[in-house]
Amino acid sequence: TRQYPAIIVDVNTWVDPRAIVKMPPLRRTTLVSKLERTLAHELTHAAEPPRKKAPASGKQLRATGGYAAYANAPHEVRAFMNELVRDVLVSGPGRKKRGGDWFSDLLKSAPGRSRVWYDLTDRNRNRVLSAVYTAAQDAGLVA
Repeated sequence: TRQYPAIIVDVNTWVDPRAIVKMPPLRRTTLVSKLERTLAHELTHAAEPPRKKAPASGKQLRATGGYAAYANAPHEVRAFMNELVRDVLVSGPGRKKRGGDWFSDLLKSAPGRSRVWYDLTDRNRNRVLSAVYTAAQDAGLVA
């Protein structure tokens, strides 16, 4: 039997889809934004080349090494990096540049910069920062 990769995303099953239409616009936009970010994150995993040995699941990593072990797993660092690059490239062009702190402010306000950021090792945090800064330079957002 052939096996095919699958991504299953269980998002807010407690929300009746008919209720989403009745939500206030800001809450609906936030929900859609979180869904887009989750899908982009999971698609990063799906786009990675297949490995002979599958990486440990998030559940396994959290059980053995806590959340920090999960956050610093190579496949999670890559997915978080792509997520943050996307956030910066989407939100960056509409913001006014305010001197040297512009990039720092932009990074701090990126929606994807969540709890993961604080659990990254210094090495992984620097890898993420380097990728985000390079993407921002390539997009002309920073000099």
